[in-house]
Amino acid sequence: MVSLFALLLVGSVDGTARAVERENPPIGISAVVVEAPGSVRLRISLRDDVDPRSVEVQIAGRDATVVARTTRGAEIRSSTFALQEAATGEGAVAEYRDGWLTITLRKKEAPP
Repeated sequence: MVSLFALLLVGSVDGTARAVERENPPIGISAVVVEAPGSVRLRISLRDDVDPRSVEVQIAGRDATVVARTTRGAEIRSSTFALQEAATGEGAVAEYRDGWLTITLRKKEAPP
């Protein structure tokens, strides 16, 4: 049995980064997550057979998962990323360039 491993690099604004090893990652979506004080940036590498417009970021509290569809209609997913703080899809900004989709999400404001 072959076991696949991926290395997820999680960085922060102060330049520190930590690597998280994931066992059996899905083939096709890999992402780098960078958290800043008020935002989270997901930099997603897409295969050639994935339409960037099909990409969704599913957010549940502090967890974010990237989901997309191939040109044949098959769903592919990333691993679930544990964020330091909860994020929101409201006001999200996306940019696609050279096979990379960058999505910037705002962090939710903590209740007073």
